[in-house]
Amino acid sequence: MASTNAAVVVAFNRKKLLTECLDGLIGQSLPLDAIYVVDNASTDGTDTYLQEKGYLDEPQVRYIRLPVNGGGAGGFFHGVRIAFEAGYDWIWLMDDDTVPEPDALRLMEPLKAYSEVVAIANQKLDVQSRETLDGLRMLPKQKDRSTPYPRVKFSSFVGILIRSGAVQKIGFPRPEFFIHNDDLEYCMRLRKIGEIALAKGSRVMHKEEARQITPKSYFGFNYLPKDLHGYIFEYYGHRNYVVVQRAHAKGIRRYLLPLRRFLLAAGAILLIDKSYRWQRFRVLLRANMDGWRDRFDNAYPFQMREEWKDFSGPK
Repeated sequence: MASTNAAVVVAFNRKKLLTECLDGLIGQSLPLDAIYVVDNASTDGTDTYLQEKGYLDEPQVRYIRLPVNGGGAGGFFHGVRIAFEAGYDWIWLMDDDTVPEPDALRLMEPLKAYSEVVAIANQKLDVQSRETLDGLRMLPKQKDRSTPYPRVKFSSFVGILIRSGAVQKIGFPRPEFFIHNDDLEYCMRLRKIGEIALAKGSRVMHKEEARQITPKSYFGFNYLPKDLHGYIFEYYGHRNYVVVQRAHAKGIRRYLLPLRRFLLAAGAILLIDKSYRWQRFRVLLRANMDGWRDRFDNAYPFQMREEWKDFSGPK
């Protein structure tokens, strides 16, 4: 009996990109059994737009509007839970700015035969068909031939197919993360019970604008330069990285890895960023302190953005 597949797409204020994603999912050569659109309380008229364009009349599409914006992590928590409770065998996660190629799902199908495979990652490309930063992070080592398929340690939620049996064992994504590193944490849980396989040739295009910025490499630390208001939202990534390593790293590494990242990020503020260094350092320090205290103050970046919206102090 063939397995069933449900896609979960988390959306927020990108209705036109969302329809490109839905076109890609509806047009799969191996048809999906369900497509869940989890709308994170969009304010751009996403629901009306989807209705007017006829997407909500598609038999595969189930539209779920959340009452508040819970970030990507909150959206994937709800989407995975709903698809899991509906009984689908495999759950395919992606953002609303992701467009899968027509054969993406079909090319993942053979890897389901390996019982130890708990998730299958897509290859991630940008709009110039280059491997994205997320994609490069997940490339396997060339010398690893211990399995008949390439294995990876990580796949972002931009394109990963997860076995429902694995969800039953490890639970759902952590909604309190809001954004950033929720996928890293989930992959670390997945790898404790099985393998994450890479489906060669199964490609998705990630259209997020930030992916078009070339990161600066600093002692192996990839750093995306941003203005102050953009940097404020790096709070989530820094905080969540500390939480992830405390939960999953072994021995002294659970202390050394967050410390290394903190020092590299602080050094990047000094050597790469040219403006508002003290404000950036405040965000970085607060994020690390909250990570060590398991404090998930997801309103903090929004509060600081408001406080600093007219900031004209020394740079």
